[in-house]
Amino acid sequence: MLSIIKLLPEHVANQIAAGEVIQRPASVVKELLDNSMDAESTFITLSVKDGGRTLVQVSDNGAGMSELDARMAWERHATSKISKAEDLFGLNTMGFRGEALASIASVSHVEMKTRRHADEVGSRIVVEGSELKLHEPVSTQPGTVISVKNIFYNVPARRNFLKSNPVETKYLFDEFIRAALARPDIGFKLINNEQEVFNLPAANLGQRILDIYPDKKKDNLLEAGIVTDLIQVKGFAGSPDTARKNRGEQFLFVNGRYFKHPFINHAVMSAYDELIPKDQFPLYVLHLLVNPESIDVNVHPQKTEIKFEDEKMIYQVVRSVVKQAIGSFLRTPDADFNTSFLFQTEDRKDYTPPPKSGSQPSFNPFAGKPQDKEWKKLFDPYLSQPFGDRFERTETATIAQTLQVDNPTVPQFSQEETLQVFQLFSSHIVAITPANTYIINQQLAHERILYERYMDSSGKRPPVQEKLFPRLVEMSPPDFELLNELLEELNGLGFDISVFGKNTIIINGTPADIRTGNEQELLEGILNEYKNNLSDLKDKRHENISRSASKRAGIKAGVKLAQAEMEQLVRQLFACETKAYSPQGLPILCRMNVEDLERLIGK
Repeated sequence: MLSIIKLLPEHVANQIAAGEVIQRPASVVKELLDNSMDAESTFITLSVKDGGRTLVQVSDNGAGMSELDARMAWERHATSKISKAEDLFGLNTMGFRGEALASIASVSHVEMKTRRHADEVGSRIVVEGSELKLHEPVSTQPGTVISVKNIFYNVPARRNFLKSNPVETKYLFDEFIRAALARPDIGFKLINNEQEVFNLPAANLGQRILDIYPDKKKDNLLEAGIVTDLIQVKGFAGSPDTARKNRGEQFLFVNGRYFKHPFINHAVMSAYDELIPKDQFPLYVLHLLVNPESIDVNVHPQKTEIKFEDEKMIYQVVRSVVKQAIGSFLRTPDADFNTSFLFQTEDRKDYTPPPKSGSQPSFNPFAGKPQDKEWKKLFDPYLSQPFGDRFERTETATIAQTLQVDNPTVPQFSQEETLQVFQLFSSHIVAITPANTYIINQQLAHERILYERYMDSSGKRPPVQEKLFPRLVEMSPPDFELLNELLEELNGLGFDISVFGKNTIIINGTPADIRTGNEQELLEGILNEYKNNLSDLKDKRHENISRSASKRAGIKAGVKLAQAEMEQLVRQLFACETKAYSPQGLPILCRMNVEDLERLIGK
């Protein structure tokens, strides 16, 4: 009987592994940066072209490799990080699987030049699709340079799944920023399409955050830290007034490794309860230092998932630390980047538990601090301040949900027909016509109006409200790249935006039918919505930007409208092709007649 189980060829096994490890060019960036940081580098340069499709190159001045190691590095499961299974529970390095380089080489063209500091000559390796093409001596600087070209050249189906260059560039930038925040003691440079984007000298953590996010100020960063028998927490949390409507500035690290953890993220967010709107997110960069034996990092090939031995206690400690930092800010907002309390990289390499003297086994992070109920007193002055659009929401209000209307469609409405309107709770409009009464969600109604206007393919540009004083806006490099791609579409919606310089735009005007205010927040919100919609609207750029812009530019709940504004909004809604639902599919209105009223409160 013939055997049906066969051993896969090495190049096939490598491509299967690549499917787990290398999902996009940003995955290549992560793996190569991890290796450079493990190599004791003091400066690392990342160069990319065309969103990483054409080139991803990482060069460092680290330890380099011998001739034999340079060849062995491209074999699957070849690694210098571990030698036995028990080593997985004491990891102090970023890499350890030995799959990354082999996976990268299986789906791209790779060239590596490496040399140890003690050697006079280095090695040059060329690998294409897992096949070694060249191995020769070369004159090169100490350290390692790895160039990855034409990613997924031999897997066209995977290459077709990649998104546009600006979107892939955004993912590349994210990986770079995570690495730079993980190791502020290392200098980093990022070059995109031969243009320098970041040049970050070695610094402490606080200064590194300000170098990456120049729009932040020193007083926006609240120092957070504690040392216990279980965990050490050191880092910064953003002040409540700097919260934004996207999660792009939230970073957790454990023993220097970036990770994602909804439970720990909730611990941080709960410390901001009632201090920021529910749809906004604060900045935080927190380094957790724990005994390597108390965590498991071998959960997923991408190594961004962590399992903790005692998650509940870590939750309480992190929440307490952030809450205390916020409380201190409300009393005396200040942060000193030169204090010895800041994160030091040498702590990452060798975990040393704090002295046992004076410690309590039953550690309570709230001991000696105001208890939960007393904590609220710290926030009373802040909670009494107005938030503006604090109560912004997009869900249909309770009143509209209680009306059981079988058919929410709206009949054609004549512009000459009598219309009476008034506002309810500053969030809904009650419109009374001779035939019916409607309760309309003003935010969703305006989103529908703007969406259909933006989707209009007639080519007529909406009127622009020119600003008396044009505003310069400095953006994060990923958002700047994406905005460059969408600049024509945004200007077609009624914006007047032009590039002013490196990561800087100038806003000369905004659409005339939206309320002006914080134009930077509006643009960042549109870009964030655009990125969130990419999975559903991958090849529908105009629809995506129309939906994103209408959601962010719509009149928010909590905004009081004048009588004329309410009447105009209702008439424009009734003139829309689709009147009953928002672009996201949420019900905009309900219709109420005498029968509905009698059903609610009786005859």
